[in-house]
Amino acid sequence: MTTPNLSSPPASTQIRRSGRLIFVGLLALCLLFAIGYVQRSSDKAAVEAEIRALEAQIAQARQQQAVLQDELKTIEQPNAIDAAARNDLGLVQPGDQPIVVLVPPATATSAPVALPPAQPAAQWDWQRWLEDLWPAGEQ
Repeated sequence: MTTPNLSSPPASTQIRRSGRLIFVGLLALCLLFAIGYVQRSSDKAAVEAEIRALEAQIAQARQQQAVLQDELKTIEQPNAIDAAARNDLGLVQPGDQPIVVLVPPATATSAPVALPPAQPAAQWDWQRWLEDLWPAGEQ
């Protein structure tokens, strides 16, 4: 008969150790899976927030595009460029006779002009309206 090897543990102990090792390995795999899931969830939330921000920018750009298209339609009218040149830039066409108004600079020696005192109104506006609607002599 063979003599049992005293240096190796019994078979039941080896099974328990291998069972514990498998359990720890499975637990580590589950933990890695959970960590990966949480990380991917946070990445997904960040991407969704970025998508919402970009959609808001797109909506704003479309609104600005509509405003610019309206301005373009206004500018493309036949006399719009001429009117803008005259009104905004102060340009004149050949044959026009521009009038330039020069305001003399104020001098220190000129005395301020005294205005006559304002005459007080004899009646208030509502009193005049009342008399116009219902004259005093018709009662």
